[in-house]
Amino acid sequence: MSHMMIRRTSTRSTYQGQQDEETLRQFNIPLTVNDITQSSTEEYNRQLARLTYLTPEQVNIIKDIRRRGKNKVIRFIMIE
Repeated sequence: MSHMMIRRTSTRSTYQGQQDEETLRQFNIPLTVNDITQSSTEEYNRQLARLTYLTPEQVNIIKDIRRRGKNKVIRFIMIE
């Protein structure tokens, strides 16, 4: 018998996503959380290469958001 698991987005992850979107706006980073976390590695690297004017702080913010997003995916996979 197949078992289907439905996972709801937690309030905590929704709040973190909202904070990340706000941080992107505050630091004038022209990407969305979805752009950063859902793109392939190739596309992500292309986006960073295209945005050559970003400061090291802006790049670190993008990398932190990407890392958290990828960790969230891994946690979800491990639960299944």
